[in-house]
Amino acid sequence: MKRVLTIVTGISVVVFFLLHPLCARASEANYQQYLLGDRGAGMGGAACAIAEGVEACYYNPAGLARTPNNTLSLSANLYGFQRLTLDDALFPGEDFEADAFQTVPSSAGGTYRLGTNLVAGFAVFAPKKMSYFETLAFPESQHYYTLSQDHQVLWLGPSAGWQVSPKLSVGASVYGVYSTFNSQQDLYWGDFGQSYAAGYEYSSLSLLGVAGLQYRWNPLWSLGFRAQTPSALLFSDGKALEHIVGVMDRQLRRDVSYADDVDVDNMTPACFTVGVARELPKAWTVGADLSCHLAEDFTRLKGTDQNGQPFEVPVERELVVDAAVGAEYVLWKKYPLRAGFFTSRSAAPDPDVDDPYALTQTDLYGVSFSAGTRTRNSAVNIGINYLFGDGTDIGWAQAGGRLEQVLVDVREEYLYFTFNTSYYF
Repeated sequence: MKRVLTIVTGISVVVFFLLHPLCARASEANYQQYLLGDRGAGMGGAACAIAEGVEACYYNPAGLARTPNNTLSLSANLYGFQRLTLDDALFPGEDFEADAFQTVPSSAGGTYRLGTNLVAGFAVFAPKKMSYFETLAFPESQHYYTLSQDHQVLWLGPSAGWQVSPKLSVGASVYGVYSTFNSQQDLYWGDFGQSYAAGYEYSSLSLLGVAGLQYRWNPLWSLGFRAQTPSALLFSDGKALEHIVGVMDRQLRRDVSYADDVDVDNMTPACFTVGVARELPKAWTVGADLSCHLAEDFTRLKGTDQNGQPFEVPVERELVVDAAVGAEYVLWKKYPLRAGFFTSRSAAPDPDVDDPYALTQTDLYGVSFSAGTRTRNSAVNIGINYLFGDGTDIGWAQAGGRLEQVLVDVREEYLYFTFNTSYYF
């Protein structure tokens, strides 16, 4: 997300657009920041055709019907490192670099068999979390920055799976999607005699549905299909503040723009997933998924500041297709080893230097590994997810003694360690 408000003033226009890349959320237009579940997290997320237990609530609720036991997932956590680098984002020769350590309670829930063919579930998933706090100083140019950001998304809701026949099962989930975002930015340019501060805080609650089916046409081969609706906004609230102090014509100028009761929409577009898997139970599994996230245009923020000046932040997302492939091999019918590969391509259009709300565009690629043990009553899995990618955003360059906005390079890296425990009864 880029700048929110526009302050009308004669002070250097450069400052108002300075933080163009920094108000953006890393991976804003990517749909898979890390993997969820136990098998899914190890197999690159290729679980649409084989998901069972609590992770089926997310990957394909039809898999609930094939869950042999009641289950309780008490702990599914991620411990990770995130790194983001934007060249020339602050000023020519002044890069933005952020490193952060994250602890994410990525999922929890349980399933309960209500009858021979019906299984109910309830789950909480945290499919996205990004935060950083950075203080950057460039004493030679008298440029100083303090930048912080926290963005979290939580899915919570019930699911049910019904086994229609020995080969076919269907299921559905309903989720409340709660999203929060907080950003604080402070800037001081001593050589320009200007300082700038901005704060954005907003949250939203939306509703979306998921429906799925799994079909096993023989004991080895399975097909899966998952359809996710676009989210429907239920409630939102937001605040935005910008403040600038600077010298113009030898006079000190101050301007403030503030808005509360801001309308917020953190839209989740519709998504369709198809998966295929070949599995010999308690021996080995290979699977592959394709997910299509539909295009969506919406207004992220909309409101009016204290001076009656209206503003809005439009967001454009393009159609994007992601892939996941994975494999599992079970040693001595007890110790599963898993590996996978997946993509998280950006739905952002190509950045345009004339668009103050252009999103960072970075295509991410990931690998996953996990190992575990399973007994009759419990399962424990540990693993690693690693994502990386290069992209483009908008930064600064000097041309003929003037500042101008240009496309700059972006690099993102994410390393997560996963730990999952489940109990069967």
